[in-house]
Amino acid sequence: MVHSLNIEDLLIINHLKTGDAASVADTPGCPGTFRVETCQRVLHVLPGGTILRAWTDRPAQIVRGVQAYRMLLRIATGLESQVAGETEVFGQLKNAWQSYQSGGGKHARNLSSMMQKLFEDVKDIRSACFSGSSTASYGNIVRSILKKRLVESPGPVLVVGAGGAALSVAEALSGNVRELLLWNRSRGRLDELAVKIRKMPSAGKTRVIPFFPPDEEAAWSGATHVVVCIPLDPVNDAARIEHFKKHDIQTLVHLGCTRGDAGGWKKIQVLLTLDDVFELRGTNTRAKVQALATAERLCDERARLRSLGGSITTPHGWEDLVQFQ
Repeated sequence: MVHSLNIEDLLIINHLKTGDAASVADTPGCPGTFRVETCQRVLHVLPGGTILRAWTDRPAQIVRGVQAYRMLLRIATGLESQVAGETEVFGQLKNAWQSYQSGGGKHARNLSSMMQKLFEDVKDIRSACFSGSSTASYGNIVRSILKKRLVESPGPVLVVGAGGAALSVAEALSGNVRELLLWNRSRGRLDELAVKIRKMPSAGKTRVIPFFPPDEEAAWSGATHVVVCIPLDPVNDAARIEHFKKHDIQTLVHLGCTRGDAGGWKKIQVLLTLDDVFELRGTNTRAKVQALATAERLCDERARLRSLGGSITTPHGWEDLVQFQ
């Protein structure tokens, strides 16, 4: 018989990335755990009775019980992100959980009830605090970065990838560029992204052109500006850098690295990385400061109340959470 996990029994291993790409590769394996990787951290979520000796001498934060649930809330609502309040991290968490469940993850049934509570709480907190202009997203910031450049050098923008960051960028650019080129290694994910963008109200102003996996160089050759929304890729990055060099690309934004760990991309003079995104996230207006403070308070309250048991909010389906991906 499988029992639902009590919050008091929750364990999280929070491994912060150091800026060195090798730090992720050096992360100890945790067979069977629910693993989430973002641009800032690798998280392992599992029942608290499990002890992983591989982590005893690693620079990772191990959090248990109500504090672990509070940490998950803060991460999922974007409070722990360098772009405070950003939305993409929740989409990453949701996608990772769906993959873990569908793959028959070892602790999926134990964690299921708690994860559903987490998603309910994230939706409520984001609705209360970030439903207006105070919400930050990679897409909005990238659009700001490209705004002047598109005036000076109008031309197609290529979005590489089809995950949460790529969707955010493509949505923000839809209606603001004449041609939006899309490429992803997975044909299925690429088609899904193209369909979503074409269904947007502003899509009539933008021609959406997907390039299938074998045609990546053709996608680069047709672009004036490129936004890379995938992690660093030791196997294929050298070829992508060559694509850049061979064609007249004016802007390259890489959302998968900072300048410190950009590797071969550093040689590109027009390269912009997460460092530039973080710098351009905007000044903290009074409204944004208040929204972040309220979100922090609600995370504390929800974690405390969940530890006491019982339901807090009306259950929400996955379809209710789409706007927060």
